[in-house]
Amino acid sequence: MSPRDLAVFSLMGSFSLVLLGCGGNSSESDGPAVSYRQQVAQAQEESLADVRAKKLIKIGYRQAKAKDTFGAEDTLKLANKACSEVTNLAARAGVYFLLAEAQARIGNRSPARKAIQAAQETIEKIDHPETKARALAKLGRARGAIEDAAGAAESLKSAEAMAGQLKDPLGKTVVLGEVAASYQKIGQQTESDRVIKAALDLAQSIKDDRTRSNAIAGIAATQAEMKQEEAAGKTFTLALEAAKKIESLYSRAHALIDIAQKLSAAGDHAKAHQVLDDAGPVAEKIPEVDLQKQTVQKIDTLKFKLPKPRE
Repeated sequence: MSPRDLAVFSLMGSFSLVLLGCGGNSSESDGPAVSYRQQVAQAQEESLADVRAKKLIKIGYRQAKAKDTFGAEDTLKLANKACSEVTNLAARAGVYFLLAEAQARIGNRSPARKAIQAAQETIEKIDHPETKARALAKLGRARGAIEDAAGAAESLKSAEAMAGQLKDPLGKTVVLGEVAASYQKIGQQTESDRVIKAALDLAQSIKDDRTRSNAIAGIAATQAEMKQEEAAGKTFTLALEAAKKIESLYSRAHALIDIAQKLSAAGDHAKAHQVLDDAGPVAEKIPEVDLQKQTVQKIDTLKFKLPKPRE
């Protein structure tokens, strides 16, 4: 999967936060108020269709919350057009999910369903199996958001089945994690628990230490996102155990760095800094001078950038 697609899926996983961050003000800045019409005009000048779509969705949502019903309708129509112009299929599905969420939150069920239908049609065109499977997992979550329980279950079962066909074990665990998170999001905790267990069992069976560490850490991050702090803590411990078995000092240091970043994102800042401290001596032993210098510098930078634990 390309870095672009990874960014898209990161967005798709947190689109509710984008919408929840919208208030009723006509301008997000602390400067002079900008009218909705001006905001829409500025958004329309954006050359990248996916960025333009996201801006218009956010403005339209804010207009609806401010009771500017007709203005919101016009803006969201422009957003829909921008969604259709996104060339990257994963990115297009992502913005359609955003549009569906916005429409659902303001009570426009029919437009929300149309946006989800457009997302589904887009996903069907995706050739890359892992990308398609992850998109189907997100589709299940989006369908659940508009109370389409049958459609949500269908999408999630399809995503899980497609995960089973993937040759890359790391890719399989990533997709299963997405499916588990989506099941939880739509209120099917039993299914979520079943799938996350399957993902963890698969991850632990991976022979390569570096890949096993990555896979387990990814599952831990998913558990943390699902607010399963105790389970996430145990899974992070498993990831660390796998990382410490990696023979290559360079790979071991970077596995520890990856785990530290995931721990920090999960809110365990004390453990994140402890893992960075453990990664330091490993990095200093890397025989290749350039790689050693780069890795030590990255660790030092993260120690400065990542939130510090509370005293």
